Amino acid sequence: MIGGWFDLFLVDNWMPELTGVELTQHIRAFNKITPIFFYSGGADEQDRQAALNAGAQGYLTKPAAIDDLIAEAERLRKHSM
Repeated sequence: MIGGWFDLFLVDNWMPELTGVELTQHIRAFNKITPIFFYSGGADEQDRQAALNAGAQGYLTKPAAIDDLIAEAERLRKHSM
């Protein structure tokens, strides 16, 4: 495992209890290593920038081809090793 229990966090920005940005901030408070990758319907540049500013390393807008999703996840995993 890379930097803890998980190899990668896959996050959406809209969740029932908190936003993906808030979750990313919580994760970064105790884990600075594991990549965080947003796969979200938020297509605005402002959404993307907020995620990256919170500590995410990748952002892909839904809907995206499954191959793009897999490629980005693999890129982030390899980059963090």
